[in-house]
Amino acid sequence: MNIYSIQKSLDDVFGIEHIPSITNKEIQTIPKEGQILHTTSGFEGMRHTEETKKRMSEQRKGRDIAWGDKISKGLLKSGFKHTKEHKIHIGNVHRGKSVSKETRLKQSLAKIGKKHSEESKRKMSEAQKGRKHSKESKRKMSEAQKGTDHWSWIAHTYG
Repeated sequence: MNIYSIQKSLDDVFGIEHIPSITNKEIQTIPKEGQILHTTSGFEGMRHTEETKKRMSEQRKGRDIAWGDKISKGLLKSGFKHTKEHKIHIGNVHRGKSVSKETRLKQSLAKIGKKHSEESKRKMSEAQKGRKHSKESKRKMSEAQKGTDHWSWIAHTYG
């Protein structure tokens, strides 16, 4: 296979019209018919030796954390607090928005099977202790339990 047939096949397959300079090494990396082109780095399945790990560690010491590491470790915004004005602005932007039924369903399905830890249950319980319902709330709860639409009435009547 010569350079001109490679050029023609690249033009046919990828629509590349001209390759300015192509080396013999690059020709060897072009997959032949029926071959799969591997696009990995070639390091998969390999491990760094302890010596290499130490050398890489020494090289990194004293450097700032990389941008990607800050994002993945949550360090980019740690300790960051919004001002009161900005919190009000965020609230105003989101006021009046409603979540679609599809999104609510996805959120509901994501929580199926998840349970609160005993510690979380205890904290939620403590947060509610001492809370008093207003007279208006009590009236609404009373009205909700009256009549034939209440679950208890339906269960006792038809159950």
